[in-house]
Amino acid sequence: MFITDLVRSDIDGGRYYAGTIGTIGLGEFRADAPLELDEHGHDELQICVVLGGAMWERVGGRERRLEAGDIRISPPGDRHRIRFAGDDCRCLLVFVPETVLERSARSVIEQSRFLRAPGLRPTAQCLLAQLHHPDAASPLVAEAGALEVLAQSTRIWRNDVASGPPTWLRVVAAALDASAGSPPDLGTLAGRVGVHRVHLARAFRSHFGCSIGGYVRRLRLERARRLIMSTQLSLAAIAHRCGFADQSHMTRQVREALGRTPGAIRRHALRAPARG
Repeated sequence: MFITDLVRSDIDGGRYYAGTIGTIGLGEFRADAPLELDEHGHDELQICVVLGGAMWERVGGRERRLEAGDIRISPPGDRHRIRFAGDDCRCLLVFVPETVLERSARSVIEQSRFLRAPGLRPTAQCLLAQLHHPDAASPLVAEAGALEVLAQSTRIWRNDVASGPPTWLRVVAAALDASAGSPPDLGTLAGRVGVHRVHLARAFRSHFGCSIGGYVRRLRLERARRLIMSTQLSLAAIAHRCGFADQSHMTRQVREALGRTPGAIRRHALRAPARG
């Protein structure tokens, strides 16, 4: 059998078909009537390629319109809400596991990205073909296609932000990355790079697309998710190591972000077959 974990579902106004081919999860969603999906997140990186029609996606307090040729990349745990115009919007969904991400450029997946990439349509159509007509070569084709989407998205994003954040702002981000469990306060960070706290807060949001607090929260959640899935540490120990007030605090935050409790995520990881 070339495809596993098959899901077929009809939603009022939409249709969803998905399955796993080798290491890659693929899905197709069609909305032929106005439809809104509740806020949700995913355990794995998700790439959404819009093939036709239009949709609107809300991440945090911002809503963006996507149409054919647009791509949205969501890191694990990223929460988003989607609504469709009802004009036969079609989307390809690609779910990429951690084992594949380790071989890709990671900078583009650190936060939600919205990119214009009409040139990736042939690759997207090839991936759809693997979903609907899989054969013995489909696992290799699916992984190669997913990596091609990531590689091209990385190139587009880097060209779009060639100037990048200033050096002092990268110093701030590095400090947060290194101390997500117990991050410095805003005044300490501002003093370290010699800028006013208000300027730091505004510049950080402008370049990274979220507040400093939101950035730290995402780092904590991602670190916790990795430890939950890949270690035997107790949940209380993980909560302490990642900077949560206690295990209950971590459970609430993880459930809110990922839609499942830490215990459920660990049980799923233990049942999942090894991918390589």
